[in-house]
Amino acid sequence: MWQRDPNADTTLHLFDKCIQWCFCGEFSEEDVNEAKLMTIAELDSPISPGSRGSLMFLQHITPEMQYFHRQQILQVNKQDMIESTARPFVLGIPSTWCIAPQPILCKIITLRKTSKSKRYMMNNKCCEVLLFVDKRTLWLCKCSVTV
Repeated sequence: MWQRDPNADTTLHLFDKCIQWCFCGEFSEEDVNEAKLMTIAELDSPISPGSRGSLMFLQHITPEMQYFHRQQILQVNKQDMIESTARPFVLGIPSTWCIAPQPILCKIITLRKTSKSKRYMMNNKCCEVLLFVDKRTLWLCKCSVTV
């Protein structure tokens, strides 16, 4: 999701649909191969010597690491994609973070308390809403997926 997304609720819904699509394996091995080709094409795009140097110096990424990463991408198959999508669900890792002014988050979250704490429901997910006060009131929303 982009900073200052005017349609944050729609964007989060589309992200959820993409995860569901991948989790259910609603794609073919050919789709995976096309995605790998697009990714490799982006990795193999020309890079200026200055950018190459800054990549190595600032991010500590060597040509050997880049080659290893490329080989890992080429080895991915459909089952790997499904398993990597399922891993956050199994581990209970939060799937969505949203920081926004309260009125915007109120549009995204169905303000229906599930307990005495600040827990709400968002697209059938349990959300913890933490309040931060600065110059404006901001809410941080962390949603854990319940499968």
